Amino acid sequence: MKIYARTGDSLWYYSQIFSLPLQLVFDANNSVTPTKLQTGMIVEIPCYKLDHYQLKEGDTLWGISRSFQMPLDRLILVNQSVNPIKLSVGDCILIPTRLSELHSSNNPITK
Repeated sequence: MKIYARTGDSLWYYSQIFSLPLQLVFDANNSVTPTKLQTGMIVEIPCYKLDHYQLKEGDTLWGISRSFQMPLDRLILVNQSVNPIKLSVGDCILIPTRLSELHSSNNPITK
């Protein structure tokens, strides 16, 4: 899954917010210098894909993040063009969905 870096973000932060080992995020972005991450730069987040979610009456980004058991900023990160104050019923947002479970280094990543 690809995201756009924001001001102040880091590969370490992405590893935390997506619950991924930092080395996995580094390896997926080997052409990125971690100390030179710039706003708007495309960053690869391994083990995730984007799904669509159609907004319903009463939905908020906070409520959706709770429903999908994810940090609010993870949801905001993949929906940077969405104004959270102007959500409309029927509009679609993106939901980052984990493709696999991570296991210890002795076990492979499985789908």
